[in-house]
Amino acid sequence: MNKHNYSLGALLVIFVMAGCSSAPSPAELMRQKAVEYKVDETLANQWEQGEKLVFEGNKKIKAADSDIKSAEGEIKSAKNRIQSAESKKASGQQDVTRGQSMMEHAETTFKLRNQSR
Repeated sequence: MNKHNYSLGALLVIFVMAGCSSAPSPAELMRQKAVEYKVDETLANQWEQGEKLVFEGNKKIKAADSDIKSAEGEIKSAKNRIQSAESKKASGQQDVTRGQSMMEHAETTFKLRNQSR
């Protein structure tokens, strides 16, 4: 059985070497060039798609950075408006408290004055 395996292996090596040693036919060369062309075309298409993605991505990044800067400015402005509104509210609450106190004082004084009469 070992001799048989060696014989098959030797035949296989001979066939492989015979196939490798012969010059490729014109059809094989054309097929090989077609495959190489297809690979080159695929790589070129991938490059172009990659270029477009990079360009579009950079445009999106620039627009987003601009939007972020604008939004940050709006946030700062809104915070200032909130602080101003809170200050006005506190001032209004103080006015209400003072006004209620003045009204209570006036009412008490009026009642005391009318009781005396």
